[in-house]
Amino acid sequence: MRLVDVCALRLRDLVDTLTLPKIDPQLRRLGWRERDDGRWRHPDRQIPDIIPGAALRIAFRVQDIERLLGAMRIDAPIEGVPYSSNRRARVFSGADAAFDAVQQGSWGAADEAIGARKLRRARLHQQIFRTRRRQFKSAELGFAHAQRLVDAAVADLGASWAGRLFLQAEGEFWERQCYPGAYVGNRLRQIGIGWANSDHFRYRSSRQHLPRLLRVLGKLGFEVKQIARPAGDALWGTCRAENSALQRTILIDTDLACDENTPEQLRDFMPPTRWRSPIGLWCAMHGESVLDGGIARVAALFDCSRLRQILEAGGISTIDCRASDPGFERGLALDAPRAVGLSRIDALERAGYLPRDIADDYRLNGVIASTLQYHNQDGAQVGAPDPDDFDLPALAEPLEARRVESAKRRIRTRVRSLAAYRASPALD
Repeated sequence: MRLVDVCALRLRDLVDTLTLPKIDPQLRRLGWRERDDGRWRHPDRQIPDIIPGAALRIAFRVQDIERLLGAMRIDAPIEGVPYSSNRRARVFSGADAAFDAVQQGSWGAADEAIGARKLRRARLHQQIFRTRRRQFKSAELGFAHAQRLVDAAVADLGASWAGRLFLQAEGEFWERQCYPGAYVGNRLRQIGIGWANSDHFRYRSSRQHLPRLLRVLGKLGFEVKQIARPAGDALWGTCRAENSALQRTILIDTDLACDENTPEQLRDFMPPTRWRSPIGLWCAMHGESVLDGGIARVAALFDCSRLRQILEAGGISTIDCRASDPGFERGLALDAPRAVGLSRIDALERAGYLPRDIADDYRLNGVIASTLQYHNQDGAQVGAPDPDDFDLPALAEPLEARRVESAKRRIRTRVRSLAAYRASPALD
């Protein structure tokens, strides 16, 4: 079985750690830092950790080690007890190197079994996250509900374990709403890899609810490290939130004012402003990403040309995206348009955010809301706002210009009506 044939994966997309018999003194100069546990870690989370050891050993990530061994027809013992932090199995051993599959958790020591009571609580919290309510009369109520569930899970399990369960449930909800994600995810799970090649999740948040979203993610160990904007004077950007314990990244697209450029400015109340990008419009139509909107995009590492063949064989449309680095290849697998509530479209049209023809198109046909992004290089261009937002609602012209023009039309209509009234013979 070749990973690239089955699911378009290369081994380098899954590398977790490198065990080296000799540590090069140049590592520190290149950015690695030695941790208390003896590992050397680079600030770029996509670069694998280095571990001192007796021989060269490459460990790659999987999500179900038993299923991987079964799919590869390998009879090998599994080190580590179930639900410990690291379980591994030797899948290949040669004279100069060995390859290990590693199923990572985020709790306990490698040889520590989890008690039945705590394990039961973890499984209950996992089901609660999977089945949590996502639609409310107001987003404020939705965020308060999500916050209570997260607080309870963190109190029982700790932030890392709760965070891993929360992200797993978010990915499953995204798959239910995004057919390309479900199609590829099923192939990945059949061989035990799962989404171990995932690079980041991309959320979309309305401006007024961004502080609430950051508080929920903060409870799970995520911290905003960077804010990036598109080129030019765009009044929106992407917040990069990282979890060092889980080695996971969430990107959050949102509307931003001109002077909002630091993470500290996003944690408190953000004064409302008129939308000047489609981000707020996406949230108004589909809902907040952490509520009923779901993840807008999951990005993962693949052999891009092979994945396109697999997707096209499944009848899924793909689009190649621009990249400034000639060695960087990236594309999107597009989902079918998602139906949008008619009351939401009506309200947006009345408010002047949607022209009549576009609003009617969305009523009849829906609009693309979620995608799968595939790329071929670790961490390349991650954090920058995406120039190829095919899953954002289309706007005929800038929102502010439409509002101004609409106001001018109303004034001209009133002036003409007043002039006609004054010229009426009834006034003579």
